[in-house]
Amino acid sequence: MQRGISIGGSNTGINQTGDGNTAVQGSGNTVTSTYSAETMVPAEGIDVAALVRELRELLVAHAGESSAKVSTRFDEIETELAKPIPDRAEVGDALDQALRYTKKAGDLMTAADRVVPRLRGLASWLGDAGTRLLEHFNVPATPSDGPGLIEGPSSGIEGI
Repeated sequence: MQRGISIGGSNTGINQTGDGNTAVQGSGNTVTSTYSAETMVPAEGIDVAALVRELRELLVAHAGESSAKVSTRFDEIETELAKPIPDRAEVGDALDQALRYTKKAGDLMTAADRVVPRLRGLASWLGDAGTRLLEHFNVPATPSDGPGLIEGPSSGIEGI
């Protein structure tokens, strides 16, 4: 998401909302406001629980001495997902920690071809909370990250 505001004049207050609206108070203001939302494809049809199970298996297998810490983060994720309305930010934070533990063990990149497609599906479901997850692999979160990457009964990705 890109946002930018340029103001000339005597402004006393400014607010740019998430929907692209800008409000400015003051007199003699010249305002240029830009807003470009880069949202991911809606996550309908994504089996979040299946993706989490698959990621758990992959990351624990590649986390070395940190596998217990990674497993604990996934326990937290599964507990959160069991709630009627899961806190997506909390799920994203726990996934980020699991990825950092695995990365620290030095073996995360060897699983990138299997981890990234699953992260894309979860990033789509997580929204803003999921965009940073792909940064572990230097993969930008783009509007095409979403259900189109996930095929078949589970993730459709071979190699687990």
